[in-house]
Amino acid sequence: MNIVHVESFFHPDAGYQLNILAKYMAKKGHNVTIITGEIDKFPDFLTSFFGKDNIQKRDQEYQRKYNVKIIRIPVIWYYSGRAFLSKAFFVALKECMPDIVFAHCHDDMVGIRTINYCLKNHVPVIGDTHMAEAASKNKLKGIFRFYYRNIEAPKIINNKIPIIRTGNIDYVNKIYGIPLLQCPIVGFGSDLMLFHPDLEKKRNMRVNLGIDNDDFVVIYAGKLDEFKGGLFLAESLEETFPVNKNTIFLIIGNTIGEYGEKVRERLNNSNNNIILIPTVKYEELSDYFACSDLAIIPKQSSLTFYDYQASGLPVIAEDIDVNRTRVCCSNGFLFNPGSKASFRECITRCINMEDDEFQKLRSNSIRFVEENYDYDKKCDEYISIIMQELGKYQTANKRWNE
Repeated sequence: MNIVHVESFFHPDAGYQLNILAKYMAKKGHNVTIITGEIDKFPDFLTSFFGKDNIQKRDQEYQRKYNVKIIRIPVIWYYSGRAFLSKAFFVALKECMPDIVFAHCHDDMVGIRTINYCLKNHVPVIGDTHMAEAASKNKLKGIFRFYYRNIEAPKIINNKIPIIRTGNIDYVNKIYGIPLLQCPIVGFGSDLMLFHPDLEKKRNMRVNLGIDNDDFVVIYAGKLDEFKGGLFLAESLEETFPVNKNTIFLIIGNTIGEYGEKVRERLNNSNNNIILIPTVKYEELSDYFACSDLAIIPKQSSLTFYDYQASGLPVIAEDIDVNRTRVCCSNGFLFNPGSKASFRECITRCINMEDDEFQKLRSNSIRFVEENYDYDKKCDEYISIIMQELGKYQTANKRWNE
């Protein structure tokens, strides 16, 4: 099957949904292409985490490793989270001759143009949504929502185009009026080909980092900006912890601007043993996770949660709705949002835990992902929706020909 994914922003070194889904679809024998925007026109807050130098070489490496083709289209302009691609976008879509097109983020500019193109040219198409009401901060959102609900959503509804929800959130129905029956849920997961306990990786990485085998390693990997609680994390780690093990904090992420300088200064002046490492490629994270014992998420939520758990790491995260559904099987702990004392208490509790009790947390973490969030199984769910949509088109064409 020839599957074409369309998303405005794609970085080959990231670990986002499309990065993993495309490689699993190709692994299952499908011909997979990603059409996306040229990366240089996107703002720094999107590109600084992984960088945009040598992007052509990085694309080539991803293509070689996973047998997925990447086509980059010039970005005419970018504003408020939306990119407008040149007309070469439509040329590329046509030349790919897709069996089906997957329009990621159905309600951004690229998603809208993709769905309209497919409807006009009778190409099967599905979309997905990553949006939640809390994530929408645009001042002009009211105008856009009115436009989309009255102009674009009726096309999706009338043509029964599936819009896949990545979480149990009713945003597409509440904001756009698209029936939830038309919006199946296929959540995120972890790449278990990459993330799993690995004693050899653990030994090698600890030797490379100068960490003893008996040390307890607490890891955070992600952005160190205000949205992800960079300063909250740094301030929480200033003072030593009342623990019975030699503890090392492994912090992986870039610091940017004035805020980032404050974060780095606090981490460098901490009374704890902190190893601060710049952002690494998604695939390299598995080595660092393998050598760690506990993972922390200082603010909001993170898809890295599943990769932590797949690697056998219990997770400490904020007590918010999305994290409650994830830390539900004795596989981690929640702290009071914004409370450094609560955050530190959870960390202390885990470090001081008896070995057999902590091992149960680790086992529960692995089982939680293997049973519910294996991307191999998630990929099958996406393929099932795609096959249903293709069947719908084949039936319609058969009736038309008759």
